[in-house]
Amino acid sequence: MIEKDPTEKELPEKLYDPTHNPDGLLVMGVAENALMTPVFTEYTEKHSHLHPDHLRYRWTTRKGFAPTAEEALPNYINDTFHPIIPVTQENSVAGAGVGSLISQFCWHVCEDGDAFLITAPFYDGFRGDCAYPSGTGLVVVDIPPSIDPLTKESVKYLEAAIKEPKTGGPTIRGLILCNPHNPLGTIYPTESIVAYAQLAEKYDLHLLVDEIYGNQVYASSLVPHPPPFVSALSLDLLSLANCNPSRVHVVAGPSKDFGASGLCIGIFISQHNPELVKLMDSAAESNQISGSTNAIFAAALSDRQWRDWFLEENRRRTAEAFEVVVAWCRFHKIPLLPCYAGQFAIMDLESVLNHFRTKKTLEEKEEALSSKMLKAGVLMFPTGQDQYPTRYRLVFVRPRDVLQLGLRRLETAFGLPHMSEIGAKGDSDQETAERSGCVITQKLVDAVSLGTSTGTCRKPC
Repeated sequence: MIEKDPTEKELPEKLYDPTHNPDGLLVMGVAENALMTPVFTEYTEKHSHLHPDHLRYRWTTRKGFAPTAEEALPNYINDTFHPIIPVTQENSVAGAGVGSLISQFCWHVCEDGDAFLITAPFYDGFRGDCAYPSGTGLVVVDIPPSIDPLTKESVKYLEAAIKEPKTGGPTIRGLILCNPHNPLGTIYPTESIVAYAQLAEKYDLHLLVDEIYGNQVYASSLVPHPPPFVSALSLDLLSLANCNPSRVHVVAGPSKDFGASGLCIGIFISQHNPELVKLMDSAAESNQISGSTNAIFAAALSDRQWRDWFLEENRRRTAEAFEVVVAWCRFHKIPLLPCYAGQFAIMDLESVLNHFRTKKTLEEKEEALSSKMLKAGVLMFPTGQDQYPTRYRLVFVRPRDVLQLGLRRLETAFGLPHMSEIGAKGDSDQETAERSGCVITQKLVDAVSLGTSTGTCRKPC
């Protein structure tokens, strides 16, 4: 059974709102992009219209004449992910969110006691997606700190977990690969995707690739030339990995791209497994996209000129927001991972946690820090099972004033000087960064921008 985080019990009834609750708790650990929300809201009010067909059941909507997101989603993936074989309504299924589609996928391919493999760190939401309703487990494989978990060198640890299962342990049914990675905010090199496909073929496993952040790769001062996102759909894995393509499946969706996490919509793509697609399509009848979400994304995804502008503007604003975090971490000498994809920054809070000397275990220190953050009116969460257990994931895609407010509250919680107050004395951003003495390791940045790893730096900077 998946238990809720105990911190949730301490959350207030109402969270932060600049107008209605300015002193409320600011949660900066949930991947919700607020940078473009006003833009998307304005577009939706002007251009999306509910048609009577949108208010019907899915099967009657499909036979009607209103434009639907179900029709627009394949073209959206074709335009942005560049698959070798075009995505169509025949080889894909639209559903009420990526998490929901993963749940249905597990229901169809797993038996009671089966599990999927994933490397740490990982998006903890996969546990619930796999578990409900099928009861599918998630076996997490730890990767040594000396190895980048996104490189092909990590695959041998997955294979070891397959070859040496624990007595009475679950049957491994498949692999999960989240690309771009959540929480690390980087991209899997093509050779890693190929290695995963080879492993899936060798052990007769499914390969499920979550590409929900595929349209959110941005450049920054740390990684000015990030590697391009490469979708598994754009790779000939039969030729490259000798992998039967019927075992490869991709999930994606526009809700994260458009800062609309509450509009549950996603697409499951399996271009060489028509029987599975048929099963998934039947399941979607009872878990369909809502009529309003259908109408909103039917308009937004079909308006190609506006859509492409929106995606590019979102990447630009994301890059600007990330630079605020870079400057803040430099000032406070907090190690920061050179992220370049998704909506989160990964910082190592070992020095902050070490302030709680009276606490013996890391878990006790984390609880004490959470309490401090709650009192300061801000909250973010550790990455969980990780090579570096003191890392935290900060969701930074907020308007500048809200982001800066959150960082000020973190300073209060961490017992740090307020950067804004010291900077007001006349130092430039460059002088402030130089005085802090925290220099991002260029060798590590260069390696990340090339999609490789380096063993010269034990911890991310």
